[in-house]
Amino acid sequence: RAGAIATFTGRVRAKDGADDARTQHLEFEKYEGVADERMAALEADLEARDGVFDVELYHRTGVVEDGEDIVFVVVLAGHREEAFRTVEDGINRLKDEVPLFKKEVTVEDEFWVHDRP
Repeated sequence: RAGAIATFTGRVRAKDGADDARTQHLEFEKYEGVADERMAALEADLEARDGVFDVELYHRTGVVEDGEDIVFVVVLAGHREEAFRTVEDGINRLKDEVPLFKKEVTVEDEFWVHDRP
């Protein structure tokens, strides 16, 4: 009954804008135990949707270099509409609901992203 597999892969980009300092790497930390529980609950919630058969979410921790992959969302669904919608909701909710913390290290500075205005 599955007719679609949709994926999203998030990567470290060297620059967000032309005037930005080049990013050397990102460093991710997670709230141990809580992050894994929330990720599992999010997968279960997304899998409960009509037409969605399986959801896999994965986010790396530690140092992730420029050009490397950070996060993956994979959805197996009956049709592309459910698959695409669930992938988009999956990455948005993962970023909003899972306690992961990102430090950006550029050629000029380093900072925790949640501390910047």
